[in-house]
Amino acid sequence: MPSRGMEMRNHQRNNPARITFLLAMAFAFLFPISAGAAAKMKPEHKEFLSVVRYIITRQEQKVFKKLPEENRDAFIEEFWRKRDPDPYTETNEFRDAYFARIEEANQLFRGEGSPGWLGDRGRVYILLGPPDRRDTYPSGRRIPEPPLEVWYYGFFPIVFLDFSWSGAYKLEPDSAWQVAKLNQAAMALKPRIDGQEGELPFHFTVKPLFDAEKKSILQIILPYRQIRLQPDPDGESGRAEILVHIEVRSPSGVLVRDLHDTFPIVLKKTDLDALQKNHTQVIRLDLPPGTYKLTVDLENKIDASRNRQTLDWEIK
Repeated sequence: MPSRGMEMRNHQRNNPARITFLLAMAFAFLFPISAGAAAKMKPEHKEFLSVVRYIITRQEQKVFKKLPEENRDAFIEEFWRKRDPDPYTETNEFRDAYFARIEEANQLFRGEGSPGWLGDRGRVYILLGPPDRRDTYPSGRRIPEPPLEVWYYGFFPIVFLDFSWSGAYKLEPDSAWQVAKLNQAAMALKPRIDGQEGELPFHFTVKPLFDAEKKSILQIILPYRQIRLQPDPDGESGRAEILVHIEVRSPSGVLVRDLHDTFPIVLKKTDLDALQKNHTQVIRLDLPPGTYKLTVDLENKIDASRNRQTLDWEIK
């Protein structure tokens, strides 16, 4: 019997409206329209491109501009659907968090001559969230240094400088490289939930597998870039402690396994490239043949961010 997730995927694949939309996207990719046609875009579609500037890929932007006008609303719906961390809820947590950060940036970074979310500080705030620490130096740290701010994400400092003394802070070039490393391809932002209101959710993937002895195991995959680390006293590395709670139930709801575990994650300051990779943790279940419903809860003790994944698993 197909799982709920498979039924949803099959419905999405066979949905006539979605198929029509995907065909339109393919047509737009293969047969470019003129720049004049793109210039005739409706105001609400121009607004969409402006608002998602930090998370839309170049390819998505290119396809959107080539689409016939009547297919652009479907593209927008699909754009947010692909980023929805939990399609079974009525709300799209990623979209809500993204717009919440825009509003917060507008409130926090006024006085730059444009809406706060459009400045460098607003962009970093939207992509990386609130910093763990924000040090401000309105008159610089020393003469003749311009006003500056230093934001800390774990042990990574991000520096903004107001070269013109006008309130328009710009990202320092070295910090720009660091931001790129911390959040390479803004499009890759994934949920990282509930650490605090408005924060993007804490995302992880669960894969049911079998080891060499054909025993059932769970592989838990966490992107490093979404794990908030606490700096060690020497400032050269950071660590997190992840709490795991796994419930395994029968189709009738009887509890079969109730597992609690903890595993550490350690990352050195020199391992910036690792932020684009994943941490993989294996949990042994050793379940007998049968049909099960699994609930996997993870929590990062550093910032209390957490998330839950559920899946069905038939073991023969």
